[in-house]
Amino acid sequence: MFLITFGSAASTWVLIHTLGPASASAGSVLLATMPFLTGIHFLIGALMLDIQESPDRRAATAGIAGSG
Repeated sequence: MFLITFGSAASTWVLIHTLGPASASAGSVLLATMPFLTGIHFLIGALMLDIQESPDRRAATAGIAGSG
Protein backbone atom coordinates (compact mmCIF):
# COMPACT_ATOMS: atom_id res chain seq x y z
CA MET A 1 0.00 0.00 0.00
CA PHE A 2 2.96 2.30 0.65
CA LEU A 3 4.20 1.91 -2.93
CA ILE A 4 0.76 2.65 -4.36
CA THR A 5 0.48 5.78 -2.21
CA PHE A 6 4.01 6.91 -3.09
CA GLY A 7 3.43 6.28 -6.80
CA SER A 8 0.16 8.20 -6.75
CA ALA A 9 1.78 11.14 -4.96
CA ALA A 10 4.76 11.16 -7.32
CA SER A 11 2.55 10.98 -10.40
CA THR A 12 0.45 13.88 -9.09
CA TRP A 13 3.65 15.87 -8.51
CA VAL A 14 4.91 15.10 -12.03
CA LEU A 15 1.54 16.00 -13.53
CA ILE A 16 1.41 19.34 -11.73
CA HIS A 17 4.96 20.28 -12.73
CA THR A 18 4.48 19.37 -16.39
CA LEU A 19 1.21 21.22 -17.03
CA GLY A 20 3.12 24.20 -18.39
CA PRO A 21 5.51 24.27 -21.32
CA ALA A 22 8.02 21.98 -19.61
CA SER A 23 8.01 18.27 -20.40
CA ALA A 24 8.59 15.46 -17.95
CA SER A 25 11.90 13.64 -18.08
CA ALA A 26 12.07 9.87 -18.36
CA GLY A 27 13.38 9.62 -14.79
CA SER A 28 10.50 11.53 -13.28
CA VAL A 29 7.97 9.48 -15.23
CA LEU A 30 9.60 6.24 -14.06
CA LEU A 31 9.72 7.57 -10.50
CA ALA A 32 5.97 8.08 -10.72
CA THR A 33 4.93 4.86 -12.46
CA MET A 34 7.24 2.13 -11.19
CA PRO A 35 6.31 2.28 -7.47
CA PHE A 36 2.63 2.40 -8.39
CA LEU A 37 2.86 -0.60 -10.72
CA THR A 38 5.04 -2.52 -8.25
CA GLY A 39 2.55 -1.84 -5.46
CA ILE A 40 -0.33 -3.09 -7.61
CA HIS A 41 1.71 -6.18 -8.48
CA PHE A 42 2.45 -6.90 -4.81
CA LEU A 43 -1.22 -6.39 -3.91
CA ILE A 44 -2.36 -8.84 -6.59
CA GLY A 45 0.27 -11.34 -5.43
CA ALA A 46 -0.93 -11.05 -1.84
CA LEU A 47 -4.52 -11.58 -2.92
CA MET A 48 -3.51 -14.66 -4.93
CA LEU A 49 -1.68 -16.13 -1.92
CA ASP A 50 -4.66 -15.41 0.31
CA ILE A 51 -7.04 -17.10 -2.11
CA GLN A 52 -4.76 -20.14 -2.42
CA GLU A 53 -4.48 -20.54 1.35
CA SER A 54 -8.20 -20.27 2.09
CA PRO A 55 -10.07 -23.56 2.19
CA ASP A 56 -12.29 -24.43 -0.73
CA ARG A 57 -15.91 -23.94 0.33
CA ARG A 58 -17.25 -26.93 -1.60
CA ALA A 59 -14.51 -29.28 -0.36
CA ALA A 60 -15.03 -28.14 3.23
CA THR A 61 -18.79 -28.67 3.15
CA ALA A 62 -18.47 -32.00 1.31
CA GLY A 63 -16.03 -33.24 3.95
CA ILE A 64 -18.43 -32.33 6.74
CA ALA A 65 -21.42 -33.93 5.01
CA GLY A 66 -19.48 -37.06 4.02
CA SER A 67 -18.13 -37.73 7.50
CA GLY A 68 -21.48 -37.97 9.20
